[in-house]
Amino acid sequence: MKGFTKILSNYKLILGVGLIAILYFFYDEIKNLFKSESTNDDEVLLFDDMQSVLEDSANIDTIDAEVIANQLENAMSSDSLGGLSAWGTNFQSIDLLLDPSYNADARSLIYATFGVRPYDGAGTPTYLSSFFATDKDLGQWFYEELSGDELQQVKDYFSISAFTI
Repeated sequence: MKGFTKILSNYKLILGVGLIAILYFFYDEIKNLFKSESTNDDEVLLFDDMQSVLEDSANIDTIDAEVIANQLENAMSSDSLGGLSAWGTNFQSIDLLLDPSYNADARSLIYATFGVRPYDGAGTPTYLSSFFATDKDLGQWFYEELSGDELQQVKDYFSISAFTI
């Protein structure tokens, strides 16, 4: 009986663990409750359509564009300095990824392949921050993560592509 009384005396802890479990298992449904009416579904379809059009004329293939898009996301995430639990954007990585030899369609393919990804204010959402993430395209990620000359360099780089930043 003492054990049961001890458990009941820690009801706040039990309630907290239960609430976290509910949030974990019903994450998608809870997130949809707070999602605004304007979704990015049309934008996602646009990127998918553009990707298939650009594949033939770009001087990189879709797999390379996917790798570059993922590496751009990594460079703008909070853990962007080689796994050092660092905060901030690694612009050197971004600069190395945006090869000037890529033609306009290749640049557009990178942008379209990036598509729309969740962003939490510090890059890729993890754990509880994913509840507060919003879907953003590559240009929106750049606007959140870069400023000044760095942002201008990226805007100039993508100025010849089908997508402007």
